[in-house]
Amino acid sequence: MTDVAAPPPSGPPPSDPPKRPIRPRRTLFPPDSLLTRATIIGIITLVLLLPLQLINGLVDDRQRYEADAIDSVTASWGRQQTFEGVAIVLPYRQKWTAGPGDIRELEGSLMLLPEKLDLAAQLSPEVRRRGLFDVTLYATTLDVVAEFALKPLKEHRADGRTMNWAAIALGLGLSDVRTIRGGTVEIDGRPLDWLPRSGNGPFSQLEIPLDFADLPQRETITVRFRLSLTGSDSLSFLPTGAHTEATVTSPWPSPSFIGRYLPSEQRVSAEGFRAHWSVPFLARGYGQLWDSERKSEPSPAMVQKTAFGVRLLSPVGPYRETDRALKYGILFIGLTFAVCLML
Repeated sequence: MTDVAAPPPSGPPPSDPPKRPIRPRRTLFPPDSLLTRATIIGIITLVLLLPLQLINGLVDDRQRYEADAIDSVTASWGRQQTFEGVAIVLPYRQKWTAGPGDIRELEGSLMLLPEKLDLAAQLSPEVRRRGLFDVTLYATTLDVVAEFALKPLKEHRADGRTMNWAAIALGLGLSDVRTIRGGTVEIDGRPLDWLPRSGNGPFSQLEIPLDFADLPQRETITVRFRLSLTGSDSLSFLPTGAHTEATVTSPWPSPSFIGRYLPSEQRVSAEGFRAHWSVPFLARGYGQLWDSERKSEPSPAMVQKTAFGVRLLSPVGPYRETDRALKYGILFIGLTFAVCLML
């Protein structure tokens, strides 16, 4: 008996079960996405900026130490100087009636500015060291010629004031009077000496009593004097003359002219500079006669705005150069990776 093979199944052969499509694996930062590139570039930028910030902190500390060193030296030698000028100060008294039977007496002073003021300054700069830092100082000789016309003072007799001609004085204003090293004064050919004066008003740092017997009869007074003083950084002047002429010369090669008025003439070279200012009355903005009690005296802020002068610029120091390089470094890093992000 033989085995009989089973007949083949009829119909198409069975097919394999369908395969599921392979889905890409999801990640938080796909390697080809803009977010991934931006994140990587941001991390690299922060890593590169970290040493820049550490160096910037060191530079800030050194600049603060430099400011402290400059302040320490200039506190003893002299700070920025402003020559305010000279004026004739005449005290007066005036009686006025406040009410029935109430008569009061008012005390004030008139301050007369010069008709012509000539200034000539010779700056002798000096660089001193305090630790790691250089401090720019100067000594100067200031020659002053002031011409006064006394007529405005005499005209005030008619308004009921009693002028105290015995107490009339010449007052001088200077921002830092501690730095005066010496000075001589000549008034109409008569040598006199400065005296200290305690006051908070204008032209109240030094004074000279004008004890001339014939002063009420005079029409003009000419004052000549020389001051030797020290300072730092800058020297400025106030145009307190009806016509002010100022000249500054110095061997310093890098001046910066500051204030309300620029020099009418200037010459700057490697050997130094010479500058000349000419300030007329109309450009100044305040009058010739100030009254302390009638509020004709201009405000100190208004007067200070008319200052002009020169600053002794120092060469750019290493810490300032490093500070600039750090700022450019941040710019270069930012621009470089911004371009990489756009590619």
